[in-house]
Amino acid sequence: MVDVLKTHRVLFDNISSSKSIRGISPIFDSSYPQFFTSMAQIKTPVSLIITEPILEIIKKDYSKELRAFLSLENARLYTIKEARIAFIVTDAFTTFSLYKRNGEFDFTTSLISFEPSAIKWGEDLFEYYQKMAVEVKQ
Repeated sequence: MVDVLKTHRVLFDNISSSKSIRGISPIFDSSYPQFFTSMAQIKTPVSLIITEPILEIIKKDYSKELRAFLSLENARLYTIKEARIAFIVTDAFTTFSLYKRNGEFDFTTSLISFEPSAIKWGEDLFEYYQKMAVEVKQ
């Protein structure tokens, strides 16, 4: 059996040592606002794209954290109507996860690569989604 929580911790350990973070997420975890704000506070550039439903959750339940994140010079937040992929690209790796055929998000089959070509692919994918997204302002 896959230990999803351990996998999640290992992923965030890798993100914590990154020099830049960009990602897209149609899912939300209560640890995300504090984690990404703390990364931006230590001057790590953070750009995130979230779906409109996730933005509504954050506005409702994490408005203080949202204001703190948006107030940071090196933090950017964008919203997009829908995304069927979750991924993060940093200076060191790219990881992404997809939905299952039944519409559930699949935490157990994330792909990760530390190869420069995969990082470039992740950067290109982020830019593709960023062109469709709208920046969230204070």
